[in-house]
Amino acid sequence: MRSKKLLTAAALFCRSLAWFPLCILLPSLRAEDGQNRMLAGLMEEIRMTIHSDAQILLPALLICFLSFAVQMAARAVGERFRMLPRKAFALKLAAALPAAAVSIFAVYRISGSLFNAVVLTAAAILLPLHGIDNPPEKLFAQPHYVAFLTAVILSALTLHLSDLPMHTGWLFAVTAVISALFLLLLNQFMLLRLVNRRSNAETPVPSEIRRSNLVMVIGMLLLMTAILVFRKPLTAVLIWMRDTAAAAFWKLVIKIIQNKGPVMGTEEAEEDILPPPPGSEASFLWTLVWIPILFVMWIVWRNLLSDWVYEIHELLRRLLAFLRGETRRNGGRKRPAESEEYYDTETTEQKPLTKKQMKRRWRQQLRAWRSQPDSREKFYAGYQLLLTAPAWETGELRDADTVREIREKWLNHHTPQDALDAVTSAYHTDRYAERGLPEQAVAELSAALDKLRR
Repeated sequence: MRSKKLLTAAALFCRSLAWFPLCILLPSLRAEDGQNRMLAGLMEEIRMTIHSDAQILLPALLICFLSFAVQMAARAVGERFRMLPRKAFALKLAAALPAAAVSIFAVYRISGSLFNAVVLTAAAILLPLHGIDNPPEKLFAQPHYVAFLTAVILSALTLHLSDLPMHTGWLFAVTAVISALFLLLLNQFMLLRLVNRRSNAETPVPSEIRRSNLVMVIGMLLLMTAILVFRKPLTAVLIWMRDTAAAAFWKLVIKIIQNKGPVMGTEEAEEDILPPPPGSEASFLWTLVWIPILFVMWIVWRNLLSDWVYEIHELLRRLLAFLRGETRRNGGRKRPAESEEYYDTETTEQKPLTKKQMKRRWRQQLRAWRSQPDSREKFYAGYQLLLTAPAWETGELRDADTVREIREKWLNHHTPQDALDAVTSAYHTDRYAERGLPEQAVAELSAALDKLRR
């Protein structure tokens, strides 16, 4: 499936790029240590080199690229030789060792630190091979993303406390890319789980659903990006709107006071109440900004007020019911279940009865049955009581058994063997022959129940 392969590649890309904070931190710290030693006179004859941004960023990008290439190769080898684990391991190792050698050599040549080259290569190229054969949704899951964010925070904090360049732009860009891809992966893998939750085979997500979800996620990411890029103008507009609303409110208060009587100094107070919009003079077009805000506020307050009105209505209804002495049938439920968008049903399971308790209950039902007057209904109620007698084995009787099959099961497995003969004959006479119950039918059934009780 092409979409599954793209999601797998995106997850592996996130796995490789997640080591970027460590690839920034270690070369920066080792470079500063080398400068301190040189400044202390321990390496007087070595010319002090100034590590530029390129000497820090180039090794990090190179290691992330090699890590991604090695993981893609290891993933392909693992899928190709899934039934041959030893051969797959050997091929993975054969793909990782040359990349590790290239990484050590290149990082050492660029940064000049063998420690950085060995540690970063082992961490970013060899360590991600663990769990490379996991399902695609587990390659870069929530724990990996949390670990990446923790590494970003710790790396930036360490560089800040060490008075070193933090490379904020690069860290922010990498964090934004991984966050966007992680959100996209969560969305697509959730769709795959929903589509295949009742299927044994791998079913692709319908193109309409996948396209709509991609538009939704990408649109949300673009909106967040636009807010982040244009944060300064938007902040200025929001501050102006806040000041304008406050000034309009106070202007209204001043007018109300003026209508009630003359107030000294109000004409001077009205001047310069409305602040000019940011970057331009007062214009009517700035009031158009309130249109979408008022629309959103109307929707929010409408839903909020509707909930308040319903709660007040329920409170008054409960108060009237309490004053009238009525009790609510549905307990403490605020709304009926049919009006909710989602509600669940809770089932209380009772503890199963023991054999002794079943026998005691059956005997109580038998005594209550005998107290009834003789009739056709009593006969059939007694026959149902006969089917639930404790003398039967668990699961011996089935709902589809006929009265003749029930008699044969008793005849073959229980004693006395003739206990159900008369009852079965009376049942056939009334139900199938339609000649009515014999006079002794209820007495014969009572005798049969006595035999089943013993």
